[in-house]
Amino acid sequence: MNDPEYWITAQQVAARVALTPATIKKWANEGKITAYKIGKSVRFKASDVD
Repeated sequence: MNDPEYWITAQQVAARVALTPATIKKWANEGKITAYKIGKSVRFKASDVD
């Protein structure tokens, strides 16, 4: 059975990869990592980060 996709915040991404949320947001703006706009929020796929 397929696992559901989990969406995480920049803060959660930063904690997983030992960087600051500002760096994650900067990389997202530069296109280095894929970010998704969901409503007014920006989220990341947990599977992309892992």
